[in-house]
Amino acid sequence: MSLIEVMFALAIMSVGLIALAGLMYQVARQTHASTSASYRSTALQRAGAWMESVPWDEIPGSTGCTADTIGVLSYSNCVSYQQTAAALRKLQVVVVPEGKFVSLPETLVVFRHQGLLLSPFQ
Repeated sequence: MSLIEVMFALAIMSVGLIALAGLMYQVARQTHASTSASYRSTALQRAGAWMESVPWDEIPGSTGCTADTIGVLSYSNCVSYQQTAAALRKLQVVVVPEGKFVSLPETLVVFRHQGLLLSPFQ
């Protein structure tokens, strides 16, 4: 009688462990997705800060694609610009994740206006 009880207890415990394994798999997938989103967000924030800090005269020379990394995320930045008015430029950065955290590209658009020259010496 006790051998049958042990086998039933093992069967019940194995069903519970299989359900727990499925739950752990889902948690691991969601953690991976949120980590990827966090790294992409950091890459976009870095690209936005860079676009706002580039001097007005150096914007045309700043276009092109470069590779960069943040933590374990490898990605490429592709920068382009468009002159929309005499003193207005549209900068666009496309961040394409590569390697372990492959996902869809993210695009960031910043409009830059040429500042007024307030110094009489320029």
